[in-house]
Amino acid sequence: MTGFVTGIPKVLLRLEGLGVLVVATAWYAKLDASWWLFAVLILAPDLSMVGYLEQILFIPGHIQRP
Repeated sequence: MTGFVTGIPKVLLRLEGLGVLVVATAWYAKLDASWWLFAVLILAPDLSMVGYLEQILFIPGHIQRP
């Protein structure tokens, strides 16, 4: 067992994610809110990871990983 989803379940999960993205984007468009805020909100998990990596790589006395 590899621990990865393969085959039809993988395709269904990808389609579900795409469907959620399309519905969320359409709903946000109906709100008539600013699109820069949409971009910030959709990238928020990635932006929080940058802060996490900064703590790991740049804290003095912490082992720096390559």
